[in-house]
Amino acid sequence: MKYIIGSLILTILFSASPNKAKYRKQPNIIVVLLDDLGYDTAVLGDSITNIEGGARSIDMPTLRGKLTNEGLVLDNAFASPTCTPSRVQLMTGKYLYESHHQFGYLNWNARTLAQELLWNGYKTAIAGKWQLHGNNSFTSVSAYDEDYQITNFDNPKRLGYSQFLLHSINGNNNRYSFCDRYFFDNGLLACGQNDYGPDIVYDYFEDFIVANKDSNRPFFFDYRMNLPHDPFEPPPGTNAYPNDTVNNAMHLPDMLSYADSIIANIVSLIDSTSELHEGAGTVLLVLSDNGSSRGWINNNPGGDPMLMWGIFTKIIGVGEFNGGKSRSTYLGCHIPGFVYYVGPHKKYTNGSHYQAPFGLIDVYATVLDLAKLSHLKNEDGVSIADEIVNYVDSVPDRETLFQYYNPHWPAQEQIRGGTNINSFVTDGDYWLDSYGRFYDIVDSMDWELIIPLDTLESQAQTDAYAKLDSALSLKPYAQEFNKPLIETIPN
Repeated sequence: MKYIIGSLILTILFSASPNKAKYRKQPNIIVVLLDDLGYDTAVLGDSITNIEGGARSIDMPTLRGKLTNEGLVLDNAFASPTCTPSRVQLMTGKYLYESHHQFGYLNWNARTLAQELLWNGYKTAIAGKWQLHGNNSFTSVSAYDEDYQITNFDNPKRLGYSQFLLHSINGNNNRYSFCDRYFFDNGLLACGQNDYGPDIVYDYFEDFIVANKDSNRPFFFDYRMNLPHDPFEPPPGTNAYPNDTVNNAMHLPDMLSYADSIIANIVSLIDSTSELHEGAGTVLLVLSDNGSSRGWINNNPGGDPMLMWGIFTKIIGVGEFNGGKSRSTYLGCHIPGFVYYVGPHKKYTNGSHYQAPFGLIDVYATVLDLAKLSHLKNEDGVSIADEIVNYVDSVPDRETLFQYYNPHWPAQEQIRGGTNINSFVTDGDYWLDSYGRFYDIVDSMDWELIIPLDTLESQAQTDAYAKLDSALSLKPYAQEFNKPLIETIPN
């Protein structure tokens, strides 16, 4: 009888302690990808000016406070200049001449980060902007029609996500106020006329965390934020909200603040959820897909439909800069980057700065190392997991980062006088592209990268040029190499 009683007591005690998170051997991983937020705006900018709204200050206390003071800051993080190539690079860990076939499309034969994690025990989810089901403006690159149907809800799952709530998966309407075209993985609408799109995405994320926080199975959440991509509309908490008929950069500062507040909620949820600190802990990466917007056509009803306006970020002591999105330049590719870790294996010191180059291409290798799946790595990126946690062996920092850019979108190819199809390499201080243009980023502060150096003026520049030229010569020049698209089946 005493054995039965003892057994019952153990059962009751075990039942009273359902938390299994402490048994997780791999960390939870959350990747947040902002949309159209350059380093100049997110980290350094004092204010934003446009010709209709005047100057307004930039208020992003989470990025510039909490994550800067308590996270690991990636000073030289880079993406591609536009949305789709950056997403393809992050998901495949491959140079774009190997992986990017067409704007708005990801080859479903690709081997993705989410697949690797799902197949090796992780629960995977994605929410926010998708934009990878094809683009009706182009001819399908696949021999199989079903691979290019924008209404095909199977693609995210066969690319590794066990569940999702996505926008731009079936149309691209109303991403903000009066939102629509947000869908769950079962095809049901997730957003209605009284909803604000980014809030719906955050609520889905929070529900996911609550449902999975005490599992001994780790999770991977791919958070694709729509903010602060145009159309520039007033967010909740502003006097003009709700309104989905404006597109005016005067609302951009409020959108930046709202994006920052969502990141604050994510970080707060991580901090306050004790189960996320247990086991191997939880890693948060915050990045962006390209540089800040340069401005757009004002389509405000009743206004001049042809009125163009620019967006200028003021950096005290440096000047004002028009955003670089869609241009294969330093401003077009330099993005904010932060790492935030809670758990027993933290290696970095709060507020540390990582100054070696880091690209979205490196996310794949970094996450697999964090997940203790380094034996699966088959990518072109370099891991920085050894900077984040103490259970990963140290590896040399990369000296240079190579980027290949062909948007496979005619409207984007002729920017900069037809030289936007470009290969380039940087060490964070200098920049060399496949047209031979060499830029001293730090000394000249020539962030627009319009006037390259004609002559090398110092030994540092001479040494940097030699290093970058050597690295660039090992890879294809984008203007001379166009990777064949997927071959079609002969009739």
